[in-house]
Amino acid sequence: MVCGLAANVAAAFLWRDVWALVLGHVVSALWMTASAALLCRKAPAPRAKSAPIDLAFSRQVTVSNLLAYAGNNIGLVVGYRFPAADLGFFNRGQQLFNLTSFAFLTPITEVGFALLCRLRSEGGYRQAYMALARRVAVLFIPYAVVLPMVAADLVRALLGPRWDAAGPILAWFAPAVLAQAFAAPFAQLLLSQGRSAELRNFTVADLVVRAGGAILGSGYGVAGMAAGFSLATLLISVPLMAWIGGRSGPVRLGHQLAAIWPGAALAVVAFAGAAAGAVAARGLHAGWPRLLVIAGTAALAWSALCLFLRPAREALLGRGLANA
Repeated sequence: MVCGLAANVAAAFLWRDVWALVLGHVVSALWMTASAALLCRKAPAPRAKSAPIDLAFSRQVTVSNLLAYAGNNIGLVVGYRFPAADLGFFNRGQQLFNLTSFAFLTPITEVGFALLCRLRSEGGYRQAYMALARRVAVLFIPYAVVLPMVAADLVRALLGPRWDAAGPILAWFAPAVLAQAFAAPFAQLLLSQGRSAELRNFTVADLVVRAGGAILGSGYGVAGMAAGFSLATLLISVPLMAWIGGRSGPVRLGHQLAAIWPGAALAVVAFAGAAAGAVAARGLHAGWPRLLVIAGTAALAWSALCLFLRPAREALLGRGLANA
């Protein structure tokens, strides 16, 4: 991320056109490829008999990934009806929304996915999935609840006052952050059980839901577009995920609910801490001063409950995954 950012800034200073954004993506991809080659030089030993490749499964996963990407970026397509500046504010809000997922959520779920694929017993699989889902919930449900309270100050602190219009957009992405806490383990659940066709069918429905929400919300501006996208994801896609994931296999709906309750409890406490911080931050300048107070009190409240709530503490330490 740092390498791509440096390339973006340097190219923007030199070229001052859209190709600076392209270069940042290319440099990031080259950096990840080169670092992977340097860190993983030893190739796995060839097996005596290689397993056959399931092309149908691969095609379904590819289609699911493409549809998921389209669904996550559908708001930019709807943005044809807005001026370029408004679409730029929407893009910055969406980038900040995606940053957390890219930096924290994906590494957690990818490691858990590798473990789920190895497990054969239903009990061990269920325990590992619940530990994975609980860790995601403990981190992301509180963050989603606090995000609307700090979005404006976060945008001001990171991007400056000229980007203040992106603050409400980022705040309306909070329901989508909450939905991500359910969506990331859901994809790993279906794929690790070989249920790629169900995942493909879900991503088709999810694309329609998100596109419909963004289109309906776009009548209220770019913030309304973010609100329609997020609320459709949370209120329609998440219940659909829970139903599909729990209708077969070792993980049922009750297990999914049992996995998220520590995250919900932490969210209540974090919200109370953020509210207290907002009261204490009255009179402070927008940006870093308010952000540090509000986010700091939320983090302190969250940390205090983590110490006393054993399931949350074990989820953070990864004990459920380690013992699976």
